[in-house]
Amino acid sequence: MATPSTVMELMTVIDQAGVFIGNDSGPGHLAAFCGVPTFTLFGPQLPEWFVPLHPAAEWVGGKACPYLPCSDYCRFPTPRCLWNIGEDEVWHSVVKFVHKHLQRALQSSGTQARSHSVPPDRGRLGHVNGHAPG
Repeated sequence: MATPSTVMELMTVIDQAGVFIGNDSGPGHLAAFCGVPTFTLFGPQLPEWFVPLHPAAEWVGGKACPYLPCSDYCRFPTPRCLWNIGEDEVWHSVVKFVHKHLQRALQSSGTQARSHSVPPDRGRLGHVNGHAPG
């Protein structure tokens, strides 16, 4: 499926999702409201204030900055809260989250969960259990 272009399309995708991974935005909150475990990447906002309300919600917060939260009005040309967050730091947390929640979703749906590993190639996150998204 292509990127949803309407709220109804978004809700259909969320309804079929085992997990939601994204930035601090409306779709993450909708996913949490619909019962989907969420993993949120935070930058200039405070997770304590804005984490999606789901018991399994996890997140990676932006780096310390004395001006947080700054919303959409960062004083720096490049947001310091995001500048020093490395891929490896986030990737480890995402892989752990996906394994935990997709295994649980497969088991609760009655689908036989196969033993697998998420490939180390960050570009293939969508290929969990050998199935491409869409």
